[in-house]
Amino acid sequence: MNRKRFGALLIVPLLGVLVLTTGCPKRKAPRHNVVLITVDALRADHLGAYGYPRHTSPQIDRLAAGSLVFTNAFCPIPKTSASIASLLTGLHPFLHKTAPVQDELHPGNPTLAEMLSRQGYDTAAVVENANLSIENGFNRGFSRYTEIWKDGYEKQATAEPITRKAIEFLGEKHDKPFFLWLHYIDTHAPYLPPAEFVKAGPQDRGRLIQQIDKKVIAGTRVELERIAAGDAREGDFVDLYDGAIRYVDEQIGRVLREVQARFGADTVVIVSSDHGEELGDHNLFFDHGPLTFQSSSRIPLIVHFPGKSPQRIDRVVSFMDILPTVARDIAGAKIEREIQGVSLFDEHAERKLFIYGLFSHTTIHRGKSYTSVNQSLQGLLGLSQGLYCYDMIADPLERKNLAAGEGKAFSQMDKLYYHFLNQNDYPPRGAGKKASGKNLDNLKTLGYVN
Repeated sequence: MNRKRFGALLIVPLLGVLVLTTGCPKRKAPRHNVVLITVDALRADHLGAYGYPRHTSPQIDRLAAGSLVFTNAFCPIPKTSASIASLLTGLHPFLHKTAPVQDELHPGNPTLAEMLSRQGYDTAAVVENANLSIENGFNRGFSRYTEIWKDGYEKQATAEPITRKAIEFLGEKHDKPFFLWLHYIDTHAPYLPPAEFVKAGPQDRGRLIQQIDKKVIAGTRVELERIAAGDAREGDFVDLYDGAIRYVDEQIGRVLREVQARFGADTVVIVSSDHGEELGDHNLFFDHGPLTFQSSSRIPLIVHFPGKSPQRIDRVVSFMDILPTVARDIAGAKIEREIQGVSLFDEHAERKLFIYGLFSHTTIHRGKSYTSVNQSLQGLLGLSQGLYCYDMIADPLERKNLAAGEGKAFSQMDKLYYHFLNQNDYPPRGAGKKASGKNLDNLKTLGYVN
């Protein structure tokens, strides 16, 4: 392989994983500012820009109308620690080795912030979720890293201080390009939006949760107590979740207006999420991680790039792809190691994405998703079968299971997935760190720790 040729890709034959070669020279880049906004547990299919009929996201939708909207974007794992590690390193979890929750960002993996810092960028982050703590190393490469939970805010009151810190940063004098990352938590359980953002759904409020025979209820004390009290239906929690979207959407709108007013065409804005959320779709409530259906793994990915015409892009992309897009294509950095992320501006028709779940896994290839659910969870959830195949373009809501006619493809996809998993020994043994102090309090509030 000619490693001097720009854009050369190493395709691992057995795994089907696209890996960016280490020898890609820098592209000439305009060195735009970059504002990256991630919203914890935000489902793509609950945004107007992705076809949701309820009025949840006018600010994000307005941004999307003038942006690149990737309609089939997926996280590599529906858990915050490992998914954000993939965002920051461009590596699949099997390679970066950060465990699903409460684990460190391992020091051997260069981060997006480190790459941009070397390119002369000012780097700052404002985050809410103790899985992303300085103690766990997620601040590497950031000159400023604000952990909102350490300022004593209750979970339902964190969005505004994140926005305020962002606006303060944007209002400073900037003599060099900057990278600003904001991570909001509002759509993560417990769902506690201000009352004025909660709007009742249609007359049919869905199933009475207590009467569902086969189910798994995760979430936090807030959700569990409401269900135990009596008349709690699926639609009630969807109303709260959608209210949280409306609230964080308003906050994002404030940031977007500030960016536009101060920097206009000099700034790339990216809005995305680390994973989705199960709201009873498969009899799993208020959780993410066990399953890899689209409700957990499909994420919004909206890229506003100055000079690029608005476009909806249906090809499959990954959360991992943000790093090479920003580092190489925007900042002109050289990627110093092989990664699984590929530029959002490049097409790779034969790409395979492997999505790891705690009790299921999915392989995505040629517009189809192949999901296998662990038999033990299958029984707990009352799922009629363990294999699911969907056409992501024709059936984005996963209504028609094509698994019966995909036996040969399933066998091939599972073989590739398990080879990749076993070859890399994931999750790493002994992973996960014990939190203390305000980090522990935050993790308890979010339901990670009892």
